[in-house]
Parts: sequence; structure tokens; C-alpha cells
Amino acid sequence: MGYLELTLSCNGYTLRLGKDKDGNHHALGVTKIEGLESSELEVSTTDNALADGTHVDGKRILKRPIHIEASFRSDRDNQQNRQKIIRFFNPKYTGLLTVSFNGITRKIDYELEGWTFVKTSVHGRLAFTVDLMCPNPYFRVWTILEKIWPRQTDS
Repeated sequence: MGYLELTLSCNGYTLRLGKDKDGNHHALGVTKIEGLESSELEVSTTDNALADGTHVDGKRILKRPIHIEASFRSDRDNQQNRQKIIRFFNPKYTGLLTVSFNGITRKIDYELEGWTFVKTSVHGRLAFTVDLMCPNPYFRVWTILEKIWPRQTDS
């Protein structure tokens, strides 16, 4: 059975969302996520004056935007959970996002671009959206490298 677990770490605090590899659900569920697949690519070109087509001058991968929508699985302790979320999302600090998806763990540094609570009824489950910006668009892959190149032991 597949799983998706997101761990946001920032300024000594940790926020876990989704489901871990053992199938245990965290208090926060992921309802939508975008930006894990790839970043945008910018291709610089120059038109040829005397020939068909264009000349490719260069390519670069842009920053990676990641959009997360999440909600608490229960409506108990909404006020305490609201305060925890407010304390966690501090734009002054760089954070680390760890994504574990079906046995592969990847990590990426992020800056907080913005976040907000989703308007729900007073007694409904607390939900929020968060937008992260990753200046370095590349994930650091941990688990898959260990599977491809296992550590050598001295014999």
C-alpha cells in the first residue's frame, strides 16, 4: 500500500503530514500537493536571421514552487492546533521539507512564501494552505541512493 509523508522542519519545530510507511496517519492529512514533480525550465533562444529555426543559447531550471493544502483529521483541539500552526510558519527562517513517498525519501530547503487558514465553519476541521519556494530546485535523494549503492562493510 502506498504512502505519502511530508515533514516540514523549521527553527527547531517539526510538522508532519500524511501517512507514514507503517500506515499510521498523522494528525494532519494532505488534501492537495503540487510542485513535487518538477520545476519550470527556461530556454534562452536567438532567432536566426538567414536560416530556419532558432538557436538555443542556454537552459536553466527555475526555483521550485510547492503548494500544500492540508487539514486536521479531527476538529478536537482546534484552538491549540491553530496556535501551533501560527507558531510554526515563521517567514524569517529557512526550512527543510522531507518527502517520503512509497519508500523513497527526498529533502529540499524551502522559504515560506505565504500561508493561510482555509475558511470553514466555526466547528469544522481546521485546514490551511501553504506556499513554499525552493531557491535550489533540486531534491537531495536519500533512500534511493542507499538502495542503489549500499554501504560497504569491512570484511
